[in-house]
Amino acid sequence: MPMTILAIDTALDACSLALLRNGDDAPVVVSEPMVTGHAEAFFSLMDRLFAAAGSNAREIGRVAVTVGPGSFTGIRVGLAAARGLGLAWNVPVHGVTTLDAFAHDLLPSKRSFAVLIDARRGAFYRQLYNASGVSSEPELVSAEAPLAGLGDNVALAGPAVGHIDSQGRERLITPPHLPVSALARMVIEGQSLRLPVPLYVRDADARPQAHAALSRL
Repeated sequence: MPMTILAIDTALDACSLALLRNGDDAPVVVSEPMVTGHAEAFFSLMDRLFAAAGSNAREIGRVAVTVGPGSFTGIRVGLAAARGLGLAWNVPVHGVTTLDAFAHDLLPSKRSFAVLIDARRGAFYRQLYNASGVSSEPELVSAEAPLAGLGDNVALAGPAVGHIDSQGRERLITPPHLPVSALARMVIEGQSLRLPVPLYVRDADARPQAHAALSRL
């Protein structure tokens, strides 16, 4: 029986889940936009997901979950759910960053690009990618200078791009919400997987520097 991956994202502005069978092209996805309330919505969405897919927990071979950066509470909700399900089902749990999830469908790339996600409180999360994949650590950058330190040839991607002045740089098309099915594809491909531990990038009370990015794991 082909392995089925359950993908979970509660780190940003939605509660999203996907099922993808190894060998299938079309994932089954359920998602509801929300800033808070991920914990309350999670299990009802999972029931909807299994019903829509005609699947059940016995078919799950691996779980993937976003580990951040993103909402502190949302990250913890997703990780707690993923770890609990992995333990209950006795299956491996893999972590994927939110930035890598947005970059997935743009790779491999012939040019360097930066993924930007709104971090709120006057900041963006940012990470750089090139033809080989990841080329920097996740950073917290000021909303006043989100492109500081980037070369003129670096393209821009991610849901925050529409909220900043691109200064003439190319804007690459990415979905407005995190593509949760990308997590499942990354598990199948064995790409950019992490341990299921939180990646916060900033402390709860941290403030971004105006002209220099913070890099904190």
